[in-house]
Amino acid sequence: MDSSYVTVIRALNSPIRRMILRMCCDNSCSINELAEKLTAENIDYKSRDSLYKQTELLVASGLLDKFYDVNKKAISYKNPVVEVIIDIENFTVEQRKEERIITQ
Repeated sequence: MDSSYVTVIRALNSPIRRMILRMCCDNSCSINELAEKLTAENIDYKSRDSLYKQTELLVASGLLDKFYDVNKKAISYKNPVVEVIIDIENFTVEQRKEERIITQ
């Protein structure tokens, strides 16, 4: 079985990680901004360290991009993926990415 297949399914198997993906669609977000947005939604993310681990799993799966935002002076994340196709029969994953203009 393809390891990217397992990694993507694992990454999508969490409501918090799916919410992080949605939050990073239109604007890049730092860990602090994600924490503020999750708190505003009354979502318990446990700790910032836990939130960092969640974002790193999304980065490892290719669902989030990680970069240094010079304006925020912080590591930020953005979601370049607009579609994920999971082929159950062949255990493969295809991600369609689209360039998005990130508002900073």
